[in-house]
Amino acid sequence: NDVDYATFNLPANATTLSLFFNTTDANLKIEGTVDGTTFTLDGTAPPVQPGKTYVLKLSAPAAAASVDYSLSITIGM
Repeated sequence: NDVDYATFNLPANATTLSLFFNTTDANLKIEGTVDGTTFTLDGTAPPVQPGKTYVLKLSAPAAAASVDYSLSITIGM
């Protein structure tokens, strides 16, 4: 499997968080973790944990060729 990671810190005064992604491979999986809680980007809102570090793990099947993707992170204050 090919795996990429993205991390960011949610500001302490954040009130909302939206994460969206686009990809060329429908098999790309994205799993997020914040403060011990795991979540997926399945259309539901991710947990909002102000002041915490978020880790996003993006993985593609081993047989996949190069996979293009983009992430959009929107933080409301």
